Amino acid sequence: MSTMMSRLACAAVLATLTSLATAQSCPATVQVRSEPQAAHGWAAVPALSVHPLAGVSIVDGPLNDDRSREFDLAPQQMPNGTQLWKFRGPLEANQVWMRCWFVGTEVQLTRAVNAQVTECEQRIVRDPKTRKVLNATAVCR
Repeated sequence: MSTMMSRLACAAVLATLTSLATAQSCPATVQVRSEPQAAHGWAAVPALSVHPLAGVSIVDGPLNDDRSREFDLAPQQMPNGTQLWKFRGPLEANQVWMRCWFVGTEVQLTRAVNAQVTECEQRIVRDPKTRKVLNATAVCR
């Protein structure tokens, strides 16, 4: 193999590793432990339940307990049903957030989007009759 081809191969591997290092995705599921409050005379039994991913929102700016003051970025709707967020230039640290939503719970997981990320993508497969989420994936890379 020539020196030039070796350098190109190394550059391709490095680009792939860099992309993998900056990629982040929502977990496919989240486990939720509920601690119910028992009515007088009753014993409460805690429960552990698993909830699948329902989708993602990308939030610009700091996160707030009062969601009304947050700004969710609108994705591009692609012809295949995928939603895509594209970013220009490096992102400011802790200013763009990935918020993962899960079916059947109010629990959310959030994480700052890595500064090197250039796009986030969401794919949701729904039951055609009920519109219930059958499968969802969300990744930023």
